This record gives sequence, C-alpha cells and structure tokens, in this order.
Amino acid sequence: MNKLQRSDVPTILKTTLTLTVIASVAALLIAGADLLTRDRIAANTLEKEMSILHEYFGEPEYDGKSFDIEGDDYLSKYYVVRLDNDALSYVYRADGRNGFGEISLLAGIKEDAIIYSVRVIENGQSYGSTLEDNYLKPLYESSDKEDALNHVECSATSGAKLVRKLVLAAKDHYQKHFMEEAA
Repeated sequence: MNKLQRSDVPTILKTTLTLTVIASVAALLIAGADLLTRDRIAANTLEKEMSILHEYFGEPEYDGKSFDIEGDDYLSKYYVVRLDNDALSYVYRADGRNGFGEISLLAGIKEDAIIYSVRVIENGQSYGSTLEDNYLKPLYESSDKEDALNHVECSATSGAKLVRKLVLAAKDHYQKHFMEEAA
C-alpha cells in the first residue's frame, strides 16, 4: 500500500476545498429556491384545499376561515361548513406519512359522527395511482363511507391504512369535541 507523500498534501487540500465550495454553493442554491417557492407552494396548496372544500363538502361558514388544532399528530385544522339541509358539519385537514410517502386529505364529519365525504389533497405515496384506483375512488363513490373506509385491503394497503387512520382521527376529534358539547 502506498504511503501518503508530502507532495500529495496540496492536491488533497485543493480537492477538499473544491468539494467544500461546490457543496456550499449547492446548499445556498437549494435554500434560495426554497425561499423563493415556499410561499407560492403554500398558496397553491391552500387554493387546492379551498377548491376541494367548496366542491365536495358544503358551503363554508365564517368566510372559509379555518380553526387550528393544537397537539394532534395528524389533524392541523378544521372548517365549519353548512350542508344542503342547513345542518353544520366539520371538515378536518389531516396529514400523515408512512414508509411510502405522505398523504394530505380533507374529511367531512356530520351529526352523530358520520363520515360523509373524504377527498385527498396530496397523494405522495409511491403506489399513489394504485391507492387512488383501488381504494380512494371506491371510498369517494361509496354511499357508506364507514364501510368503504374499513375495506383497506388493496395492493397499496399501507396507503389505505394511512388514509383510514387520518379519517378516524378526524372522527375521533369530532366525537370528543363536538358531540360532547351537544350532549
């Protein structure tokens, strides 16, 4: 094995310095791109969320204002919406992650903790199209969301179980905070 020669030290230092400069410039470019796009991405996500809310969940009360949920692993906020029959319901924003990626969704819960609508905002699962075709579409189209939610067996089972966990977190929050108030 060759020993390190004194003549090799300047080459090693030069290579180290070059790689450090390249890594630093790359990190600055990534940070700059994040700063430039962060607000626009958040605005686009909120716009998509509001579009889904209006289309699938009822008429938002309070000019579409959301209410923050603190200290929950999955739920970040909820909206109060008025259904066609003039009853109020609650639509929850839920976000979760598993080994296959992230999912963000809205889950509508109405009187007696009935799940009446679920819509995915972002499906970042590596088997996202399989999850969409084999679980989400049947869930969307089902008249009995509870029953459809419990049929999590598809070839994207991890994603389906994550969706189920997120929706059940919304239902649990509704039962704890809004059903008890009415009682």
